[in-house]
Amino acid sequence: VLFGYFVVLCACGVPIAISLGLATLGTVVCADTLPIEYLAQTAFTSIDSFPIMAIPFFIAAGVFMGAGGLSKRLLAFAEGACSLGPQAFIEELRADVSTWADGAEQSDDITILALELRDTAGD
Repeated sequence: VLFGYFVVLCACGVPIAISLGLATLGTVVCADTLPIEYLAQTAFTSIDSFPIMAIPFFIAAGVFMGAGGLSKRLLAFAEGACSLGPQAFIEELRADVSTWADGAEQSDDITILALELRDTAGD
């Protein structure tokens, strides 16, 4: 029943996320095994979790980085520093961060990881 509702809704052009929700709701109502209130409580409890709430904030951070020009500065730095080795890249990045912060107090840890891609096909 659940899969049938889902296929019919998708065939009608309903978006997948909405089709999943409506198919579940239809199955619960038709099977009459769970009260609908339980479904509402479960949905609300599922949304009230930190990882789910973090997703829109990560998206907003990306939008703000793009609007403020930080994304362009990071990409420009990375393109300019591609020829550097990992250690020199990290030192250059720390210097740029210090310059950009302009003496402001550090409010959190800074973790930097640089990976070096080595061609092993010729070995």
